[in-house]
Amino acid sequence: MLASPGLLGRSAAALHLRQILVSVNVAVLPQPEVYLSSADKFIDEAGSLSSDATKGFLGNFLDAFGAWVEKLA
Repeated sequence: MLASPGLLGRSAAALHLRQILVSVNVAVLPQPEVYLSSADKFIDEAGSLSSDATKGFLGNFLDAFGAWVEKLA
């Protein structure tokens, strides 16, 4: 998961990091990939998510991540 205040932000860096990790045989969650652009619009001054839609989206990602971790355990 990657968050950035810009539109593309660090997505190229994240993709490159993913490629490196796979090349050295590190287990990487295949799907879903999450790139949260304009993250500053979804996070309030207290550091909390301010959008219910984003909370649901990230909740689905965390569910998928948890299921993936359980498979690896």
